[in-house]
Amino acid sequence: MKQVAWFTVVILTTLTVVFLVWELRTTVLLFILSVVVAAAIRPIVDYFLARGWSRGTALLISYGICVGTIISFGIIFGAPFFVSSQQLIRDLASGYEQILTQWPDGTLFQRLAAQGLAVLTDLLKTLSEAQINGLIQFFLGAALGSFDLLGQIGIVLVLSLYWGADQERFKRLWLSILPVDVRTRAREIWQQVETDLGAYLRSELMQSLIAIVLLGMGYQLMGLKYPIVLSVIGAIVWLVPWVGVLLAVIPALIVGILTSPLMALMATIWTILVLAVLEFIVEPRIFNSQRYNSSLTIVMIIVMASLYGIMGILFAIPLAAAIQIIATRLMRPITPTVDVTSHPSLQVQDLQERLQSVQELLIQPDKPPRPEIITLVERLAKLIERADAEN
Repeated sequence: MKQVAWFTVVILTTLTVVFLVWELRTTVLLFILSVVVAAAIRPIVDYFLARGWSRGTALLISYGICVGTIISFGIIFGAPFFVSSQQLIRDLASGYEQILTQWPDGTLFQRLAAQGLAVLTDLLKTLSEAQINGLIQFFLGAALGSFDLLGQIGIVLVLSLYWGADQERFKRLWLSILPVDVRTRAREIWQQVETDLGAYLRSELMQSLIAIVLLGMGYQLMGLKYPIVLSVIGAIVWLVPWVGVLLAVIPALIVGILTSPLMALMATIWTILVLAVLEFIVEPRIFNSQRYNSSLTIVMIIVMASLYGIMGILFAIPLAAAIQIIATRLMRPITPTVDVTSHPSLQVQDLQERLQSVQELLIQPDKPPRPEIITLVERLAKLIERADAEN
């Protein structure tokens, strides 16, 4: 009877947690993203910490570098992107009028395309005023949604800053909830998942920025129209697994064909070359996605795409990696615990020797240790002395 009651409590608790996570899924997602962002920036923070900077200063400088880099890219490429987008819209409008007036008397393909556009034009003319207002509201909602997205990005950055400042305290807090015998494994799983997800985000962001620069420079030098727009589109759609290269090549190919077959060939070759360098040279040095099972990745892509669309596809790979890390760690056999009561004197002696080596490492005139480390070592020394006295 007691076992049945215990299983009932566990099931109800699990269902309650799942319900709360689903109801607060936006908040949970923002928190997870903030942890991933903090993990992605951690190597820069560790670089400054290793040189004696305080954690607060290292965090501020690291976040300033990352945010400043992204803002600089926006400033450098923002104006050309806006100008190129306006030119693209004007060319599309003039090309549309040209198709409606000249293509009905052209080749078979041109006549079929003109008939399709004429049907589309007649359909748009038949839209009622209410439908047009609905379209306007849709685009207004999309614009307001972009502002909401910017606000959520700001929240993620602030949360990640707090997490980077007090992550060890948070880890100790949630690890204290778990039984003592599983805390070590839980910490290992958490650190591995956090490290890999941070590496994935760092890899995708760096590759996107590199792709924008290289594609934009190449398109500009070869004289392709709308180079910045095409480079931004290519850098974004390339993140989609497996079909990203094809999605990045198609816009450059279409724009190149409108100029000349040679331009289309050059744009296609350059796009494939840049993305191949990113895929086979840059990405393996930052995040090795090949060590994760592709079958689970495919399943996760299908599930996430059906739930969240394009954004779900982008999150499918790190989610599949996290699931495999957790499963691998959980299935790993637990190392038997050493019986410290068999030879307590040897255990204490070994701890004293290790403590002495740590104290020798801390004696460095050019680089004094932080106060919290000194306090921790002193507490360990007292515990070892107490254990030695009891033995």
